[in-house]
Parts: sequence; C-alpha cells; structure tokens
Amino acid sequence: MKSAVAASLASASLTASQENLRAENSATLHADATHSAAAKIEFPRKFTGRNLARISCPLGGIGTGGIGLGGRGNLQDWQIFNRPDIGNSPQYAFPSLWVRHGDAIPFSAVLERRILPPYDTQSEGLGFANAPGLPRLAEATFHASYPISRIAFNDADCPVQVSLEAFSPFIPLDADASGLPCAILSYEIKNTSTTAAEAVIAWSIMNPA
Repeated sequence: MKSAVAASLASASLTASQENLRAENSATLHADATHSAAAKIEFPRKFTGRNLARISCPLGGIGTGGIGLGGRGNLQDWQIFNRPDIGNSPQYAFPSLWVRHGDAIPFSAVLERRILPPYDTQSEGLGFANAPGLPRLAEATFHASYPISRIAFNDADCPVQVSLEAFSPFIPLDADASGLPCAILSYEIKNTSTTAAEAVIAWSIMNPA
C-alpha cells in the first residue's frame, strides 16, 4: 500500500514538473516572438561579428561566373571556370594595408576582418595559403544592398578609416553591360586627424587559372 502511495505521489510530482516546464517553455517562446516582432528589420541589412562568417555576396556579370565577396572583405568561391566550385580560392589572394601616420611606427595588416570560426572546414584546418597568421583588422560591418555591397572596417590601432564598396555592372534592360565579366572593388581611406598620413593598398593574388 505504501509503495502504491509513493508511486502515486511521484507520478503527481512528475506531472507537475512537466506542466511547469511546458509553462516556462511557452513563456520563453512568447517572449522571443514578442521580441522578434518588436525588432524591425532595417535596410540595407547590416551584419557584424560572427554573422559575417557565412556571407558570400556574388560579384560578376550575368552568365559569366562569379566570385564571392565574404563578410570579412575577403574574396572566396571563385567559380569562373564554367563549373560550380564553392570554396575555391587562389592561394595568397588578399589585399593588404600600410599606413604611416606622422612620425608613428607604420601600421600594416591584411585588409580583411579577422578570421572567424569554424577553423576546421578543411583537412589541414586554416592551412597556410592565405597567411592566416598575419594581422588583420579587428572588426567589420557588412552593409548588404545587392548589387552593391559595402564594408566598413574598424580597428582601434589603425590610424585611418577604411571602407570597401564592391559591385559588378547590373543595369536593367542592358544585357551587354550586365554581362561584363568583371568585379569592381573600390576602397576609400579617410584620415580623421589633422596629422598627415600616407596609405597604400596592395593586392596579392596568384593566377587562378
């Protein structure tokens, strides 16, 4: 008899716990839904931090293949050989920035946001091809507004402000202009101080053929 009573009490306690858990889950889902409804999506969309890891904005004319502009400002997914080739990238393909600001020690870095995880997407991890050990800029904000993408770089140690505007010609009703096999990368450097600065941007890239 005592065993039956104990089992009944345990069952009642378990049922009460399940009901409490359901109530908590329901309240959490309601709060998340309310927050999502209250949070308005702004245009152009802005991405930063870990949200940059899976961005690949296509560059290239219609029907000409394309290159992906990564959220960090890197070029990836070189699909320019008449076949799908996600993940393909030439070795040592990256821009670099050098800045001399007054009499200070020159600043230099790969002109990309720091590499984001996951780091194990290939058998050798980060590998060596695009020099993952070189310094990169601390943060970036990706402004998505196809066909023009803009990236604002940010690093407290960099004495100038740097941004990138990338696009390919995309002109409605003009198939010839919209089908040019090209990608345009326009970098802007802004010196916000009164001290003179000298800056150079240089690209390193192997022949992808």
